Amino acid sequence: MKLYNIILSAICVLITCACGNRKGDDGIEIPKNVYLNDSLKNITTIDYVEEENVSDDLLLNGSVTFDESKVSRVFAAFDGVITSLKVETGSYVKKGQILAVVKSSDVANYGKESVSARQAVIVAKRNLQSVEDMYKSGMASEKDVLEARRELNEAKADVKKMGDIFSMYHLNGQSYYQIKSPVSGFVVEKHANESMQVKDESEEPLFVISGLSDVWVLADVYEGDISKVAKGVKARVKVTAYPDRVFEGVVDNIYPVLDEESKTMKARIKLNNNDMSLKPGMFASVYIKGRSSDLVMPKINTNDIIFEDGKNYVVVVGKNGKLLLREITIYKNGDDFTYVSNGLKKGERVINHNSLLVYNALNDD
Repeated sequence: MKLYNIILSAICVLITCACGNRKGDDGIEIPKNVYLNDSLKNITTIDYVEEENVSDDLLLNGSVTFDESKVSRVFAAFDGVITSLKVETGSYVKKGQILAVVKSSDVANYGKESVSARQAVIVAKRNLQSVEDMYKSGMASEKDVLEARRELNEAKADVKKMGDIFSMYHLNGQSYYQIKSPVSGFVVEKHANESMQVKDESEEPLFVISGLSDVWVLADVYEGDISKVAKGVKARVKVTAYPDRVFEGVVDNIYPVLDEESKTMKARIKLNNNDMSLKPGMFASVYIKGRSSDLVMPKINTNDIIFEDGKNYVVVVGKNGKLLLREITIYKNGDDFTYVSNGLKKGERVINHNSLLVYNALNDD
């Protein structure tokens, strides 16, 4: 508020020193001989009016979600009870890090089977040695030797199978197994607590791990706008948490099925998120670059425009730096840029930063 008063006072001094008022061509009272001097240049910025083909841009509602290609859902391998929980929601984990330890009778059974499999190999080796000795002395046939070798190979295969199971499910042979993270990322969901019973057939994962270096934004496209959206078109994304920041990407996928309730189709934008600014669940405003038309119009920064009493104005810097109020007609509003159908020409200069203060000061004269 203090800065506002200082700027307003400076502008009013300039206007008070002007030599009377006159009516402009558009009927607005404008001060006479008020110029953009060095003092005003220090507190304002100037935009140049550009001219280009009007594009059929879209503003879509959307939300930030996980990149499903980087999401891993972790389930219980065997029935049991969680005896130790190592992570919480939001924890960052590395691939192979222990998430929980589970006590399971199934693991105890696998331990017994592993012992039996190793003992079976010892027995099969002894049997093969005995049959080979008997074969040399003519007391056993070649078929007996082949059968003994087959039994040994099967026993070794069982040992390998048990070893693979122990390695895959992180068993220790003492009724316990470890649930480890298959990927590096954040624990974005946790449905596990100590002393909780777990089932290997449960449809709900105990943990959901996701990397957040990339995220998806899913935008809702209404039926009437489907033809305006295509894979590869540029998209700009804004979220409430960072109002002055724009995240840029492209539409990399369009889901072909409409939601039955909202009657919208999903367009997906993949965004780099190395600084972890974007969080799944955030609401997003998505600006899709549409096709350009043959219609050419002046384009200005949306922040240049002052709205009052149902009309739109800009502060124009005229010849020799003279300040003028100008009413404009807006053809199409955008987030950053606005197309103007009447009131401005290409190359004209308009006040951007602090334009409202200048406008108020000129109007108060």
